[in-house]
Amino acid sequence: MNASLRQVAAESIEKTQAEYKQASRNNPVPTIDWRQEGEAFSSIQQLYLHVYEKLAMGNTTLFLDVFALHAFYKGGPAAQQPPVLHHRHPVRRRASCRTDSGKPLPPP
Repeated sequence: MNASLRQVAAESIEKTQAEYKQASRNNPVPTIDWRQEGEAFSSIQQLYLHVYEKLAMGNTTLFLDVFALHAFYKGGPAAQQPPVLHHRHPVRRRASCRTDSGKPLPPP
């Protein structure tokens, strides 16, 4: 490997390391993880599981709300839209968004 290629490689490594350090500063991750006696998951695993479950519920709710419209517009003209809009309102009432304390969130 000649000197200029080594220089380019070294600069690339330095740039990558600097980007990694900046990303670590911008998105801190706990370095200490505790597991209580009898718990299946550690504290960080519980945190990530909580985030995963909330994202999954949000994506599922969004899909169930939007897919019906997608299927409708795929199969019919826009002139047929007004008779079916009332079917979307009950979906909002059935959605269950709750805070960590178990209380339901107010409607939008």
